[in-house]
Amino acid sequence: MVKLNYVAARRQQELKDPHCRDEMAAARGALKKNATMLYTASQAFLRHPDVAATRANRDYVFKQVQEAIAGISNAAQATSPTDEAKGHTGIGELAAALNEFDNKIILDPMTFSEARFRPSLEERLESIISGAALMADSSCTRDDRRERIVAECNAVRQALQDLLSEYMNNVSPGLPARAFRWGLWCAIWWLHGEPTQRGKRPGDPLSLVKPKSYFGESGLDVVSECIGRLEEIGERGFIGKLWLFAWVISGSF
Repeated sequence: MVKLNYVAARRQQELKDPHCRDEMAAARGALKKNATMLYTASQAFLRHPDVAATRANRDYVFKQVQEAIAGISNAAQATSPTDEAKGHTGIGELAAALNEFDNKIILDPMTFSEARFRPSLEERLESIISGAALMADSSCTRDDRRERIVAECNAVRQALQDLLSEYMNNVSPGLPARAFRWGLWCAIWWLHGEPTQRGKRPGDPLSLVKPKSYFGESGLDVVSECIGRLEEIGERGFIGKLWLFAWVISGSF
């Protein structure tokens, strides 16, 4: 065991792949831990061969030693059959989650709603960071790599907040069509009375205002007439409030 550990330590220094070096260090640690336990468990079994617990304990420790030696062999040859059999499950799931998150953050600024998108994006990111934290807390992760993982997690948190702020800054200049139509309908109602179908969400503002032909058939005529009427009665400040209102309620659709 001592000679094997010495040879494995030399091979660990020769490996160029950080993953293989980590695997070798973990296997050497498991071998060192279980080698002493194997001696004790074997002595107890020899003294009490009729006790089932001593046999089970020896067999368990012997299996752990076998797995540690197999880990050293795989790392020394820069192969990992165990990981191939499992398909790198943990790492694969984390990579898949990162790819999915990368696709989710690509949004149309004109339809972005903070109330709708921010909680889900932050929740997804925290789930990914939790997976990265498990890797950082692993006993086979080197200190410098652990610090780098933590630093990158904090950096990506800040990057998400910066991206969401950028989306928010680009929402207000252009309004979604539905939000504008809703705000326009409210302005028409405020100026010219109640709609004919009170209590229902508006579809086409022209179909809900009486008389229907007051502004003509063109939606652009409706916009210009509405704004013109507001300016004539001295409510210029209301236009800004109208646009703000339309922007706010756009998140409820």
